[in-house]
Amino acid sequence: VLDIESLIAIDQPMSALAGPTTATLALIDGMLADYFTPTKPNQAFPTRAQIRRKVRDLCKALDDTIAYRDTRPKDTYTFYSNGTTAWLELGVDENTGIQLDAFIRKTAAREGLSLTEAIKKLLSGDITPPATVILNTYRACDVDNAPTYVEGFGWKAAPMSHDKQRDLSKPSEETDSYRPGVGMRKEVEGRDGTCRIDGCTEPAHHTQLDHRHNYADGGATHPSNLACLCQKHHNMKTDGTLYYLLDPNSGDIIWLFQDGTWCMTEPEGPLAPKQKRWAQTVGQHITTTRTRIREEAQRLKQALDDYHQQQEETQAAGTEATEAAAQSGENADTTDDIPF
Repeated sequence: VLDIESLIAIDQPMSALAGPTTATLALIDGMLADYFTPTKPNQAFPTRAQIRRKVRDLCKALDDTIAYRDTRPKDTYTFYSNGTTAWLELGVDENTGIQLDAFIRKTAAREGLSLTEAIKKLLSGDITPPATVILNTYRACDVDNAPTYVEGFGWKAAPMSHDKQRDLSKPSEETDSYRPGVGMRKEVEGRDGTCRIDGCTEPAHHTQLDHRHNYADGGATHPSNLACLCQKHHNMKTDGTLYYLLDPNSGDIIWLFQDGTWCMTEPEGPLAPKQKRWAQTVGQHITTTRTRIREEAQRLKQALDDYHQQQEETQAAGTEATEAAAQSGENADTTDDIPF
């Protein structure tokens, strides 16, 4: 039984769905049931933040608006003020918004500013944005209509254009270096999704990669020996407050605590085994939905064509009848006058 806060965590992102179909609601219900059902001993139950993120990602990936053609302008700018506070609002398409957000966040991190200060200084010209921002995305190439996971944003239904593509279907090779390469790092981040300690929601791309078996003790620099830990929990692992066992195949982690208790956490990134199956299910649902919409559109088109054809035939028949009546009238006029 879920408590009221968990139910609210489900309801809030669900309210963003515009007219979800019965099939969509059934799919979300089934996925949440699987998400809440433990499959391993002492598996940690999802936190409210994790539940909210899971439902939000589901709603973003299940594009129920594909049947609706949004004719509103995509690029808008609005300024309004109440005499004390002013608001500046920029409306752009989703992909552009994701890229602009990445530039703002990278600029803020580089300059040591808050996001608000970074935006003000960028717009006023006090600072310049970075020349480039790398935005990593994950998408299953062998699944039709698979959703796309955008680093720092989450799941979205439509793919994003990319400049470089890396195949992560095969695990990276072990390296002698302490620091993993970019490809290996993104593989581990894509598997874990967040810091791996139970309840921590720090995004994986903001974490540090920890060697389960210490590198100095012969531990390999390989995804099977690496896990994403935020600064706080990495320090706790280093000083011995936390200890964990990492399954090299599934990515599952068993956490051992000083009080003798333990729990198990599963990876939740786009490359995690469960997320791969989830992406396949979502892709199949999107394919089925789009097929149904195309079929309905074809039926509507055929009905309109039949209607217009019927109208043309009716109009043509009416024209022929009018011409026949007119011809009959002309023939009547050629008869001899009736004498009086």
